[in-house]
Amino acid sequence: MRTGISITAFGFALERFGLLLHSIAKSLLAKSSLEQLQGGREAGIAMVVAGLLTLAVATWRFVATAKRIQSEEPFTYNIRPVVALGGIMLLLGLGILAFVLRATSCL
Repeated sequence: MRTGISITAFGFALERFGLLLHSIAKSLLAKSSLEQLQGGREAGIAMVVAGLLTLAVATWRFVATAKRIQSEEPFTYNIRPVVALGGIMLLLGLGILAFVLRATSCL
């Protein structure tokens, strides 16, 4: 749960940072450099969505685990949702890295 909240907050901060970079670049840089700074808003929104998805999966897994603990039946642990979220976060992280590298090369 805390991870989902953190990812959501980071996405919001990233979106705001992209807006700040865009505003600074608009007043200081040429139009061609300004076009290279696109993508911060989209990356921030993607992180917010990933955070909300993480919250949903964490809640679902908590409820499922609580039910399994109360039952007497043996159960197996499904790691697919965790691996899928990890892959999504990896791709988003690579996208953010590309955005930051592109933004710093413009400034």
